[in-house]
Amino acid sequence: MKNENIKLETKRLDLITLILMIILLGASMVNAQTDIQQGVEIFNKKNYYGAKRFFTEYIEKNKESAEAYYYLGRIAMEERDLEQAVEYFDEAVDIDASISEYQTWKGIAYIQLLSTVDFMKQGLYAPRAMNALETAVELDPENVNARTWLAGYYAQAPVFAGGSKTKAIEQYEAAIRIDPGFIPAYINFGIALMGFEEYDQALHNFEKALELDPDNYQTLLFIGKLSAASSRFTTQGELSLKRFLDQAPEEYTKQKGEAWWYLGTIYMNKGNEGNARSAYENAVNLDPEKEEYQKSLKKLM
Repeated sequence: MKNENIKLETKRLDLITLILMIILLGASMVNAQTDIQQGVEIFNKKNYYGAKRFFTEYIEKNKESAEAYYYLGRIAMEERDLEQAVEYFDEAVDIDASISEYQTWKGIAYIQLLSTVDFMKQGLYAPRAMNALETAVELDPENVNARTWLAGYYAQAPVFAGGSKTKAIEQYEAAIRIDPGFIPAYINFGIALMGFEEYDQALHNFEKALELDPDNYQTLLFIGKLSAASSRFTTQGELSLKRFLDQAPEEYTKQKGEAWWYLGTIYMNKGNEGNARSAYENAVNLDPEKEEYQKSLKKLM
Protein backbone atom coordinates (compact mmCIF):
# COMPACT_ATOMS: atom_id res chain seq x y z
CA MET A 1 0.00 0.00 0.00
CA LYS A 2 2.83 2.33 0.91
CA ASN A 3 4.56 1.62 -2.42
CA GLU A 4 1.37 2.40 -4.31
CA ASN A 5 1.03 5.73 -2.50
CA ILE A 6 4.61 6.55 -3.40
CA LYS A 7 3.93 5.70 -7.05
CA LEU A 8 0.80 7.87 -7.11
CA GLU A 9 2.65 10.75 -5.49
CA THR A 10 5.49 10.38 -8.02
CA LYS A 11 3.02 10.45 -10.91
CA ARG A 12 1.32 13.52 -9.44
CA LEU A 13 4.65 15.31 -9.13
CA ASP A 14 5.59 14.33 -12.69
CA LEU A 15 2.27 15.71 -13.92
CA ILE A 16 2.78 18.97 -12.01
CA THR A 17 6.28 19.26 -13.44
CA LEU A 18 4.95 18.69 -16.96
CA ILE A 19 2.24 21.31 -16.49
CA LEU A 20 4.78 23.81 -15.18
CA MET A 21 7.05 23.15 -18.17
CA ILE A 22 4.17 23.74 -20.57
CA ILE A 23 3.25 26.97 -18.78
CA LEU A 24 6.85 28.18 -18.83
CA LEU A 25 7.25 27.24 -22.49
CA GLY A 26 4.06 29.06 -23.37
CA ALA A 27 5.17 32.12 -21.43
CA SER A 28 8.53 32.02 -23.20
CA MET A 29 6.82 31.88 -26.61
CA VAL A 30 4.54 34.79 -25.72
CA ASN A 31 7.53 36.82 -24.54
CA ALA A 32 9.39 36.06 -27.77
CA GLN A 33 6.37 37.13 -29.83
CA THR A 34 6.04 40.30 -27.75
CA ASP A 35 9.74 41.04 -28.16
CA ILE A 36 9.75 40.67 -31.94
CA GLN A 37 6.59 42.76 -32.23
CA GLN A 38 8.59 45.65 -30.79
CA GLY A 39 10.98 45.36 -33.73
CA VAL A 40 8.08 45.20 -36.19
CA GLU A 41 6.67 48.40 -34.75
CA ILE A 42 10.05 50.11 -35.12
CA PHE A 43 10.20 48.92 -38.75
CA ASN A 44 6.65 50.13 -39.47
CA LYS A 45 7.66 53.59 -38.24
CA LYS A 46 10.37 53.52 -40.93
CA ASN A 47 13.12 53.71 -38.35
CA TYR A 48 15.23 51.28 -40.34
CA TYR A 49 18.42 51.94 -38.41
CA GLY A 50 16.72 51.13 -35.13
CA ALA A 51 14.91 48.12 -36.60
CA LYS A 52 18.16 46.76 -38.03
CA ARG A 53 19.84 46.95 -34.63
CA PHE A 54 16.84 45.30 -32.98
CA PHE A 55 16.56 42.33 -35.36
CA THR A 56 20.34 41.80 -35.50
CA GLU A 57 20.45 41.52 -31.72
CA TYR A 58 17.27 39.43 -31.71
CA ILE A 59 18.80 36.83 -34.02
CA GLU A 60 21.78 36.42 -31.72
CA LYS A 61 19.37 34.92 -29.19
CA ASN A 62 16.82 33.45 -31.62
CA LYS A 63 18.83 32.00 -34.50
CA GLU A 64 15.82 30.18 -36.01
CA SER A 65 13.58 33.24 -36.26
CA ALA A 66 12.43 33.37 -39.87
CA GLU A 67 10.50 36.56 -39.15
CA ALA A 68 13.62 38.39 -37.94
CA TYR A 69 15.53 37.41 -41.08
CA TYR A 70 12.55 38.51 -43.18
CA TYR A 71 12.57 41.98 -41.65
CA LEU A 72 16.34 42.27 -42.01
CA GLY A 73 15.77 41.48 -45.68
CA ARG A 74 13.16 44.21 -45.94
CA ILE A 75 15.57 46.67 -44.32
CA ALA A 76 18.34 45.68 -46.74
CA MET A 77 15.91 46.37 -49.60
CA GLU A 78 15.30 49.86 -48.22
CA GLU A 79 19.08 50.34 -48.07
CA ARG A 80 19.38 49.09 -51.67
CA ASP A 81 21.74 46.33 -50.53
CA LEU A 82 20.18 43.68 -52.77
CA GLU A 83 22.81 40.99 -52.29
CA GLN A 84 22.42 41.21 -48.52
CA ALA A 85 18.63 41.22 -48.92
CA VAL A 86 18.54 37.95 -50.87
CA GLU A 87 20.75 36.33 -48.24
CA TYR A 88 18.32 37.30 -45.49
CA PHE A 89 15.25 36.23 -47.48
CA ASP A 90 16.91 32.93 -48.37
CA GLU A 91 17.54 32.36 -44.67
CA ALA A 92 13.95 33.20 -43.78
CA VAL A 93 12.59 30.79 -46.39
CA ASP A 94 15.05 28.06 -45.38
CA ILE A 95 13.71 28.27 -41.84
CA ASP A 96 10.04 28.54 -42.82
CA ALA A 97 9.06 28.05 -46.47
CA SER A 98 5.33 28.12 -45.70
CA ILE A 99 4.91 31.92 -45.49
CA SER A 100 3.75 33.50 -48.74
CA GLU A 101 5.10 36.94 -47.80
CA TYR A 102 8.62 35.62 -47.25
CA GLN A 103 8.54 33.92 -50.67
CA THR A 104 7.17 37.09 -52.28
CA TRP A 105 9.98 39.31 -51.05
CA LYS A 106 12.59 36.71 -51.88
CA GLY A 107 11.30 36.78 -55.46
CA ILE A 108 11.21 40.59 -55.55
CA ALA A 109 14.78 40.84 -54.28
CA TYR A 110 16.09 38.38 -56.87
CA ILE A 111 14.23 40.17 -59.69
CA GLN A 112 15.75 43.50 -58.72
CA LEU A 113 19.18 41.90 -58.39
CA LEU A 114 18.98 40.56 -61.96
CA SER A 115 19.68 43.96 -63.52
CA THR A 116 22.87 44.41 -61.47
CA VAL A 117 24.71 41.15 -62.21
CA ASP A 118 26.39 39.52 -65.20
CA PHE A 119 24.77 37.02 -67.56
CA MET A 120 26.05 33.97 -65.68
CA LYS A 121 24.50 35.11 -62.40
CA GLN A 122 21.30 36.08 -64.16
CA GLY A 123 21.01 32.45 -65.20
CA LEU A 124 21.24 31.44 -61.54
CA TYR A 125 19.01 34.12 -60.06
CA ALA A 126 16.15 34.15 -62.59
CA PRO A 127 14.77 30.70 -61.69
CA ARG A 128 15.09 31.52 -57.99
CA ALA A 129 12.97 34.62 -58.52
CA MET A 130 10.34 32.77 -60.53
CA ASN A 131 10.18 29.77 -58.18
CA ALA A 132 9.82 31.97 -55.11
CA LEU A 133 6.97 33.99 -56.62
CA GLU A 134 5.21 30.91 -57.97
CA THR A 135 5.46 29.37 -54.50
CA ALA A 136 4.10 32.57 -52.94
CA VAL A 137 1.03 32.40 -55.17
CA GLU A 138 0.54 28.69 -54.45
CA LEU A 139 0.72 29.35 -50.71
CA ASP A 140 -1.69 32.28 -50.90
CA PRO A 141 -3.70 32.66 -54.13
CA GLU A 142 -5.04 35.98 -52.79
CA ASN A 143 -1.55 37.51 -52.66
CA VAL A 144 -1.97 40.14 -55.38
CA ASN A 145 1.50 41.58 -54.83
CA ALA A 146 3.08 38.20 -55.57
CA ARG A 147 0.84 37.75 -58.63
CA THR A 148 1.77 41.18 -59.96
CA TRP A 149 5.52 40.60 -59.59
CA LEU A 150 5.19 37.10 -61.05
CA ALA A 151 3.28 38.53 -64.01
CA GLY A 152 6.05 41.09 -64.51
CA TYR A 153 8.62 38.29 -64.53
CA TYR A 154 6.64 36.30 -67.11
CA ALA A 155 6.24 39.43 -69.26
CA GLN A 156 9.92 40.36 -69.33
CA ALA A 157 11.80 37.05 -69.11
CA PRO A 158 12.82 35.22 -72.30
CA VAL A 159 10.94 32.04 -73.09
CA PHE A 160 13.87 29.81 -72.13
CA ALA A 161 13.80 31.39 -68.64
CA GLY A 162 10.08 30.86 -68.16
CA GLY A 163 8.78 33.98 -69.86
CA SER A 164 5.25 33.78 -71.24
CA LYS A 165 2.87 36.45 -72.52
CA THR A 166 -0.09 34.20 -71.77
CA LYS A 167 0.98 33.53 -68.19
CA ALA A 168 1.71 37.21 -67.63
CA ILE A 169 -1.77 38.25 -68.74
CA GLU A 170 -3.36 35.49 -66.64
CA GLN A 171 -1.57 36.68 -63.49
CA TYR A 172 -2.35 40.37 -64.05
CA GLU A 173 -6.01 39.61 -64.71
CA ALA A 174 -6.16 37.39 -61.61
CA ALA A 175 -4.64 40.13 -59.43
CA ILE A 176 -7.16 42.69 -60.69
CA ARG A 177 -10.04 40.25 -60.25
CA ILE A 178 -9.00 39.49 -56.66
CA ASP A 179 -8.43 43.16 -55.75
CA PRO A 180 -9.93 45.65 -58.24
CA GLY A 181 -8.40 48.49 -56.24
CA PHE A 182 -4.79 47.29 -56.44
CA ILE A 183 -3.21 50.10 -58.46
CA PRO A 184 0.23 48.47 -59.12
CA ALA A 185 -1.51 45.67 -61.03
CA TYR A 186 -3.08 48.15 -63.49
CA ILE A 187 0.13 50.13 -63.93
CA ASN A 188 2.35 47.10 -64.48
CA PHE A 189 -0.23 45.45 -66.71
CA GLY A 190 -0.24 48.61 -68.82
CA ILE A 191 3.57 48.53 -69.06
CA ALA A 192 3.50 44.88 -70.12
CA LEU A 193 0.78 45.49 -72.72
CA MET A 194 2.78 48.42 -74.09
CA GLY A 195 5.68 46.00 -74.55
CA PHE A 196 3.34 43.55 -76.28
CA GLU A 197 2.24 46.46 -78.54
CA GLU A 198 -1.35 46.09 -77.36
CA TYR A 199 -1.72 49.82 -77.03
CA ASP A 200 -5.47 50.19 -76.56
CA GLN A 201 -5.50 47.81 -73.60
CA ALA A 202 -2.38 49.47 -72.20
CA LEU A 203 -4.12 52.86 -72.21
CA HIS A 204 -7.20 51.31 -70.60
CA ASN A 205 -5.13 50.03 -67.67
CA PHE A 206 -3.26 53.30 -67.21
CA GLU A 207 -6.54 55.23 -67.22
CA LYS A 208 -7.99 52.80 -64.68
CA ALA A 209 -5.00 53.44 -62.41
CA LEU A 210 -5.64 57.19 -62.69
CA GLU A 211 -9.31 56.71 -61.82
CA LEU A 212 -8.20 55.07 -58.58
CA ASP A 213 -5.44 57.62 -57.93
CA PRO A 214 -5.77 60.85 -59.96
CA ASP A 215 -2.45 62.13 -58.58
CA ASN A 216 -0.40 59.13 -59.69
CA TYR A 217 2.25 61.07 -61.58
CA GLN A 218 4.16 57.99 -62.67
CA THR A 219 1.07 56.86 -64.58
CA LEU A 220 0.81 60.25 -66.27
CA LEU A 221 4.38 59.77 -67.50
CA PHE A 222 3.57 56.27 -68.76
CA ILE A 223 0.61 57.58 -70.77
CA GLY A 224 2.96 60.10 -72.38
CA LYS A 225 5.45 57.34 -73.13
CA LEU A 226 2.68 55.18 -74.61
CA SER A 227 1.56 58.01 -76.90
CA ALA A 228 5.12 58.73 -78.04
CA ALA A 229 5.90 55.04 -78.68
CA SER A 230 2.68 54.21 -80.49
CA SER A 231 2.18 57.51 -82.39
CA ARG A 232 -1.40 57.37 -81.06
CA PHE A 233 -3.46 58.93 -78.25
CA THR A 234 -1.77 62.28 -78.86
CA THR A 235 -4.37 64.28 -76.93
CA GLN A 236 -4.16 62.03 -73.85
CA GLY A 237 -0.38 61.93 -74.09
CA GLU A 238 0.06 65.69 -74.40
CA LEU A 239 -2.36 66.50 -71.57
CA SER A 240 -0.82 63.88 -69.27
CA LEU A 241 2.73 65.10 -69.84
CA LYS A 242 1.82 68.78 -69.40
CA ARG A 243 0.13 67.96 -66.12
CA PHE A 244 3.16 65.91 -65.06
CA LEU A 245 5.52 68.77 -65.87
CA ASP A 246 3.32 71.37 -64.15
CA GLN A 247 2.28 69.46 -61.05
CA ALA A 248 4.66 66.57 -60.29
CA PRO A 249 6.42 67.14 -56.95
CA GLU A 250 10.16 67.51 -56.47
CA GLU A 251 10.80 63.77 -56.21
CA TYR A 252 10.00 63.49 -59.94
CA THR A 253 12.48 66.18 -61.01
CA LYS A 254 14.89 63.67 -62.55
CA GLN A 255 12.11 62.36 -64.80
CA LYS A 256 11.10 65.72 -66.20
CA GLY A 257 13.71 65.54 -68.95
CA GLU A 258 12.13 62.26 -70.00
CA ALA A 259 8.69 63.89 -69.98
CA TRP A 260 9.88 66.74 -72.24
CA TRP A 261 11.40 64.21 -74.64
CA TYR A 262 8.14 62.26 -74.90
CA LEU A 263 6.28 65.50 -75.40
CA GLY A 264 8.67 66.51 -78.18
CA THR A 265 8.07 63.16 -79.88
CA ILE A 266 4.30 63.65 -79.65
CA TYR A 267 4.66 67.09 -81.26
CA MET A 268 6.75 65.53 -84.03
CA ASN A 269 4.04 62.91 -84.58
CA LYS A 270 1.55 65.78 -84.92
CA GLY A 271 3.85 67.58 -87.40
CA ASN A 272 4.54 70.51 -85.05
CA GLU A 273 8.31 70.90 -85.38
CA GLY A 274 8.47 74.22 -83.55
CA ASN A 275 6.97 72.87 -80.34
CA ALA A 276 8.98 69.67 -80.76
CA ARG A 277 12.23 71.65 -80.91
CA SER A 278 11.36 73.57 -77.74
CA ALA A 279 10.45 70.37 -75.92
CA TYR A 280 13.66 68.64 -76.99
CA GLU A 281 15.70 71.67 -75.89
CA ASN A 282 14.12 71.48 -72.46
CA ALA A 283 14.92 67.76 -72.30
CA VAL A 284 18.57 68.40 -73.21
CA ASN A 285 18.87 71.27 -70.72
CA LEU A 286 17.57 69.05 -67.91
CA ASP A 287 19.64 66.01 -68.83
CA PRO A 288 22.45 66.86 -71.31
CA GLU A 289 24.07 63.43 -70.94
CA LYS A 290 21.19 61.59 -72.64
CA GLU A 291 22.20 60.76 -76.21
CA GLU A 292 18.58 60.17 -77.29
CA TYR A 293 17.66 63.73 -76.36
CA GLN A 294 20.68 65.14 -78.20
CA LYS A 295 19.93 63.11 -81.34
CA SER A 296 16.28 64.14 -81.38
CA LEU A 297 17.21 67.81 -81.13
CA LYS A 298 19.95 67.64 -83.78
CA LYS A 299 17.45 66.30 -86.32
CA LEU A 300 15.60 69.62 -86.05
CA MET A 301 18.64 71.94 -86.15
